[in-house]
Amino acid sequence: DTEVQDIAELTQTLGVPYVFEFRSRTPYLGGLTFEADAPPFTLPIDETVATFSGGTVAGRFAGQRLEADAQIGALDLTSPTMTFALRGFQASADNELRPEYVMPGKASFSIASVTAASSQGAAPIFETLNLRMTSDVGVDGAGELLEMRANYDVDSVRIAENELTAGSVGLTLRDLDLAALEAISALVSDAAA
Repeated sequence: DTEVQDIAELTQTLGVPYVFEFRSRTPYLGGLTFEADAPPFTLPIDETVATFSGGTVAGRFAGQRLEADAQIGALDLTSPTMTFALRGFQASADNELRPEYVMPGKASFSIASVTAASSQGAAPIFETLNLRMTSDVGVDGAGELLEMRANYDVDSVRIAENELTAGSVGLTLRDLDLAALEAISALVSDAAA
């Protein structure tokens, strides 16, 4: 009951009817179609104010396949010394969920802009425009080897007086042994525990 009280207090503090709502439909023959949202809120934390535009996620899960799209319009943090603004976060996934820490399929995310600046009105300390990441993971027919391609692109990144424009990095990994990846993942999980 303490968790229910904590959630009730949080919804009251945020001035929202709920923190997160998940709605789903299940057809008779299986699978799951879902949509969820978190409402907009403004939250003062000491001298900082967090403003969240709200977010949504929607998709479907059938067998071992997950297809989903998510988005957040804006997140702002304002304090007496700094401001932080994130705009236009979008993510999508079309992946197969497997037990051996591998998710074959495609995923992507993008952020329209991120800005961090001094509250004194000077030029931003950090600013990036149109950051994008895509990945495509495949497994060979025998289910033993993995191939992954990832691309990172950005229109511009500015840190203080330094600027990078039209940045792009691509990474391809081929013939990764799935059994070895599973063993390494298990070791990492055990070490973290």
